[in-house]
Amino acid sequence: MKISLSLILTIVITLAILYAIYEFYYKYQKIKPYEIKEGDMEKLKIIWVDSKDNRHVKYQINDKIIETYYNDKPLISKAEFKNNNLNELLTTIKNNVENKELARLILAIAIQEQRVQDPLQTHPNNNYWGIQTDAGRWYASEYIDYRFLAVDNLAQKIREFAGFNTLDRAVLFMKNMLLQSFQKNKKGNKIPSREEFPQWYWLHWRGIKDRPLDEKSKTAYLKAYNEASKYV
Repeated sequence: MKISLSLILTIVITLAILYAIYEFYYKYQKIKPYEIKEGDMEKLKIIWVDSKDNRHVKYQINDKIIETYYNDKPLISKAEFKNNNLNELLTTIKNNVENKELARLILAIAIQEQRVQDPLQTHPNNNYWGIQTDAGRWYASEYIDYRFLAVDNLAQKIREFAGFNTLDRAVLFMKNMLLQSFQKNKKGNKIPSREEFPQWYWLHWRGIKDRPLDEKSKTAYLKAYNEASKYV
């Protein structure tokens, strides 16, 4: 069977376009895969332990030094990245979060962090919110099941993240972590409104306190909140 030159060119061009789309989305992923190679896990060496909390350690794996506040949770060798599924996340949030304002906040963070409404984007191990385990302990830590390494594309370095066995556990983590944070005034003392969300996200989610919220970021955060309001 003969294949025409035009058909071959069409196939080549199509593959090139698909590859370009893949490269574009991969480049703008906030979290990229990183795998601990076979045999390297056994070489992991703890080089420092916090005298006040032995869950807080620094460990070396090959030439990389990683800090974790969750040495009480298992470290897996490779994260599992899945395509975003807005309907699944939305259903899980609605099934687990009774308070509408809190449900909207949880979804808005997922939209801003992992662009959950984009099915071509991916997220690792039911972690739609970029929850890291290398910068301190979270409230509701009992819902975190394990940890994994991945490349933080914004920081351009390897960081440690939280993994959850199910999406229900991930949403329950967000729900209880935020409620406890509000009760203890660690992320403000109440669920932020639409107008308050950009400043709240800047100060209490990203933790930026050395410079004011800029207009570009404010616009992006409002867009995420407005998008969440369409569904919750």
